[in-house]
Amino acid sequence: MTISAGALRRYLETTDALPDGPLIAAVPVSLRKAGNSDMNNQVTAMLCNLATDIADPIRQLEAIVASSTDSKKRLEDIRDVIRTDMTWLGAPIIITGLARLMGQAKLAEQLPAIVNVLISNVPGPRETLYCAGARMINYFPVSIPSNGSVLNITVQSYLDNLDFGLIACRTAVPDIEKLVDFLIDEFGRLKKAASGGEPKVKKDRNKGSERRPTVGLNCSRWSVSDRRVIASATAHERSK
Repeated sequence: MTISAGALRRYLETTDALPDGPLIAAVPVSLRKAGNSDMNNQVTAMLCNLATDIADPIRQLEAIVASSTDSKKRLEDIRDVIRTDMTWLGAPIIITGLARLMGQAKLAEQLPAIVNVLISNVPGPRETLYCAGARMINYFPVSIPSNGSVLNITVQSYLDNLDFGLIACRTAVPDIEKLVDFLIDEFGRLKKAASGGEPKVKKDRNKGSERRPTVGLNCSRWSVSDRRVIASATAHERSK
């Protein structure tokens, strides 16, 4: 999330559209308990502050960890009351109807946004996979944008790679390839900062003061692996 947050901050800065407050991400989380083997989806989403109002990568990371930890604790308190059987009361039919209503009535353009982006992290296999004898090199995920959230960032780990898949509305994000470049740059920047390097210091947007990494940071806690970041991007026209 920190890599994505840093990339989003830089992307918005290039268009002079960086808001004073932080962007909010919807992050899918599993509701499945250990040992549960039911053949159904058990997933919900939590909200996470991306701290895009913070320029320093380490302090941004700390803020995101604090926000996600708090969201996980709140989710744990209500986990047992969240329905996982989505067939109850015809929920799929109702949800499909509501989604269609939002699209046709353009409600997403009229109502305030609850989230700004959806970010999903899917742990993948650490062993090499094959298909008909051919070795799989990359594992690019493909997801969907939704009404009111025009950008979806999904990362799938595979071997020593982190494969990012970006998909967005072409109208809202016409130059998504820039975001891909920023993702790769931010991975290197975060890795350098976590290992004690001095990243470029930027002025805080709100206070105009310089922000530097925390001195004496336990790098093992905020370790960034040597995995490569590989990204792909797709932009689609908004449906009429």
